[in-house]
Amino acid sequence: MHTIKVRSGVVLFVSALIPLIFFLIFDFFWGSYFPITSKRLSDDKKPYLQLNNGWYELKSNFIGKDQYGPNIFPVMTNDYGFRKGPNSPNGGKHEVIFLGDSFTYGINGAWNETFVGIFEAQTGKMVLNAGVSSYSPSAYLFQYKKALKNGALSAKHTVIVALDISDVQDEAAFWTWDQQNSMHPIKIGSHQSNEKGNQLASQGLRKKFYDNFPLTGGIYMFVRYEFFANSAPPLLAETLSQARSSFTWQDWSLLDQNHPRDTPGGYAPLGVEKGLIKIEDALREIVNLANQSSSNVYFLIYPWPAQIVYQDKFNWSKWVQYQCLKLDCAGVVDTIPYFRRISKDTNWYYDFYLIGDSHFNERGNQIIASQLLEAVISKK
Repeated sequence: MHTIKVRSGVVLFVSALIPLIFFLIFDFFWGSYFPITSKRLSDDKKPYLQLNNGWYELKSNFIGKDQYGPNIFPVMTNDYGFRKGPNSPNGGKHEVIFLGDSFTYGINGAWNETFVGIFEAQTGKMVLNAGVSSYSPSAYLFQYKKALKNGALSAKHTVIVALDISDVQDEAAFWTWDQQNSMHPIKIGSHQSNEKGNQLASQGLRKKFYDNFPLTGGIYMFVRYEFFANSAPPLLAETLSQARSSFTWQDWSLLDQNHPRDTPGGYAPLGVEKGLIKIEDALREIVNLANQSSSNVYFLIYPWPAQIVYQDKFNWSKWVQYQCLKLDCAGVVDTIPYFRRISKDTNWYYDFYLIGDSHFNERGNQIIASQLLEAVISKK
């Protein structure tokens, strides 16, 4: 009798396993056939121009596509090598310039789904998007100087510096200036990778699985976030967000011990405190340059999922507000309190962020754009 039960169990297991295997095989070939869900764009087809010492920027007058994870989206750049919308001019004098990283550049999708694109559409102003993935304030300063040098800005313009949570780690561990040849920022040490966007959050076996088995990954995402949304935010904060955003809620003495090449949450060689000092120095120079043309500078901040889930040990909002007061910026657009308030809805992550990531989706970007409009445009 026991033998019969065992055999019946084996038969049931094999009966369930065989369809699963066939589905995975079908899914794999489906992913191979439809490149938008699984294939990787080759580097030569992307908008990035690789230069020396780890520096990269966007190609000028590029018309094509970029990729973040499995998502492939259209990208255009102007004469200056800044991302633009399909109806934006290639040159001319721009009234507003955005400085930032992948959140500002807009890795979530098409131009009209990014907060810069939404801001441009709702204001009708000529907007320059100088954001590039994995940039930080040292690179923001370079981008602003580049725009000024090329005459891309109107005499009195508005500068919006989108300070990302990851900027602290990037300044502490990655970007610096060559004092003898300061043409552009360079990568610290031997970190000469071609990373684009938040690769620390997207690399690994899970990313490869989603790329190669898009149908299975899509089913998992739907079940995971439709039916088990209540447990999603803490899980996502632990598995995706803590590495690059942990300085607001982790002890700095622990974070400063390792370089992110070795431990994703590391802030060596400079550490969190010196990373913050570098941000302040870059912001000071940006504000000083803007003051020379009587232009206004605003600081924009927004939360990663971890800033919503975990309580602050270090108050990023207060620190940025203090920098604005000290440097005499025009104001801070702090969206963190708003996102924390609306996170009372248990589906907040699913509603405002790209699933499996810490970047905003179109709806999250709409919130940021509306906060910018209220704080910046209403003062005009």
